[in-house]
Amino acid sequence: MLQASYPTHRFPAHAHKEYAIGVIERGAQAFSQGNGRRSVMPQGTVCIVNTGEVHEGWQATDGGGLSYALHFS
Repeated sequence: MLQASYPTHRFPAHAHKEYAIGVIERGAQAFSQGNGRRSVMPQGTVCIVNTGEVHEGWQATDGGGLSYALHFS
């Protein structure tokens, strides 16, 4: 389990060997999938990223940062 806060970090395109299941605890995360689909996940969103799915993410709110809890399974 990972619990983290990212005030400005942008994650480059990557994939995980496991499912990633997370909850956005504060702020909002912008999310881009390898197929070009983009979305914003606001505070309280539960997100699931499939094994091997290429994606990237960054904070979607100005100055608020992003905090989330993430479990790999």
